[in-house]
Amino acid sequence: MAKERVSYLCGACGANHAKWLGKCPDCGTWDSLQRFVEAKPTPGMLPVSVHVDTELTSEAQPLGEIQASLIPRIASGVAEFDRVLGGGFVPGSVVLLGGDPGIGKSTLLLQALAALADGGSTVLYASSEESAHQLRLRAERLETTTTTATKTAAHGASQAQTNAPTSSFENSLSQTSLTTSTDAQEETTSSHAHNTAPNDLLQIDSGARQTSITMRRAQNIAREKNLWIHAQSNLARIIEQARKLNPTVLVVDSIQLVHRVDIDAVPGSVSQLRRCALDLVALAKTTGIIVVIVGHVTKDGLLAGPRLLEHLVDVVLSFEGDRHYAHRVVRAAKNRFGSTLEVGLFEMTSLGLRQVDESALAADPSLAPRPGSVCVPTMAGTRCLLAEVQALTATGLVGAAKRKASGVDASRLAMLIAVLEQHGGLRLGDQDVYAAAAGGLKVFEPAADLAISLAVAGARLGRTVPDGFAAIGEIGLSGQLRPVSQMHERIAAAARRGVTRLVVPASQKVQAPKSLEIIKIEHISEAFELLTPNPTGRIRAKPARA
Repeated sequence: MAKERVSYLCGACGANHAKWLGKCPDCGTWDSLQRFVEAKPTPGMLPVSVHVDTELTSEAQPLGEIQASLIPRIASGVAEFDRVLGGGFVPGSVVLLGGDPGIGKSTLLLQALAALADGGSTVLYASSEESAHQLRLRAERLETTTTTATKTAAHGASQAQTNAPTSSFENSLSQTSLTTSTDAQEETTSSHAHNTAPNDLLQIDSGARQTSITMRRAQNIAREKNLWIHAQSNLARIIEQARKLNPTVLVVDSIQLVHRVDIDAVPGSVSQLRRCALDLVALAKTTGIIVVIVGHVTKDGLLAGPRLLEHLVDVVLSFEGDRHYAHRVVRAAKNRFGSTLEVGLFEMTSLGLRQVDESALAADPSLAPRPGSVCVPTMAGTRCLLAEVQALTATGLVGAAKRKASGVDASRLAMLIAVLEQHGGLRLGDQDVYAAAAGGLKVFEPAADLAISLAVAGARLGRTVPDGFAAIGEIGLSGQLRPVSQMHERIAAAARRGVTRLVVPASQKVQAPKSLEIIKIEHISEAFELLTPNPTGRIRAKPARA
């Protein structure tokens, strides 16, 4: 009888060690090694690795003999999601999607699978967190828009349809007979022969609505046929169903709860995560199935589990957003098939996620100026958003003043406060300083230094910036302003959003439209001259002389 193999895995980096150690030699984390016993397989249940052939090619090939044909991408049906992926899913790729609990990961993937199913693709949603009934209830909520539109258009045709209950993925319109385009056309033609000219428009419009209803019913029928739900946490059974159905996309929600029965460890442990991830990657590479893995995050916002999980997959996506706001952002931390600079913008509604453009998140520079509020064109991937940074100062304790940041870099805020004191002559040593990005956005780039500094100075002095004002520029430790990248895109976005005055570094080469006044400054001390007195006429403090 073979002995059980005992090893110790690091919960931080996933390193394997033969004996327990207080400190992991690979990553230096203390008390992170966990005992792992690889038990014998259960009779009748072979390990998943036995069923999955991990060989991609049989022999080595010269680079010149490898076919470099372009593999077409598969669009997810969600344009903002495809933007982050680089144009859509690549067949055989593995995507890891992480995010805070309740941020909308499952909602996003369920909407994407529904769109793929509408297009005729077979998709499989394997959930280890929700039952099939719970997923059906979620689908009903996401389908409310479709059902409401269908009922509204068909209200005059059938009272029974008006009183029908809300539809679901399984039986959204199964109780209603399918009306073909020919029937709708015949009904429209018959009505046209018995009505006057003004009513002809109503009948034509009714026929168009009926055609739209028909198309929607056809989509629902395709969705019921192509979207498969599998409530299972056993990885072997999930892979068995995937090989049986051969779906275009397989979603595993989530990797922390699926497990292999031949591993003596709880789901979510380092050993389970590593082996399950390896099997899913092997499944994708050998069958061409697109595998999307949902991952949990820690309280620090990092993906739970070893970093090996991020190294194995092809794409690592992060679903970000503040639960107190409706806006959501999808970012790519890793993408082997596209750029990591793109972001996807969404808005969470009662009916699911709605795609939005950058104008929905932009600040309005035409609003009445307030002390401590400055707009800055900030880059979100390849798109530019007009964000609003705010600052507040309050009397604190000398030597123990607070510096709090929300949506901006806290360490950079502390550096800017030191620059304002040393080179701007602004007394902040006894002031608590709070800085935030309005609307739940995150502004971490150095190009926002000037806007944050002006917001802090305006809050301290009780002064405001002029109407239609925005500022761009990085500030060095000497107080000098440095040029920033992608200035052309920032200027174009600022002009579109109604900015009339834009402050930039003096060394920055710019070309601006006539409607935009460019103000160039070299040092942070010059920026104070741009602040105007508060409309109330009260100035709470004056800067100290250098």
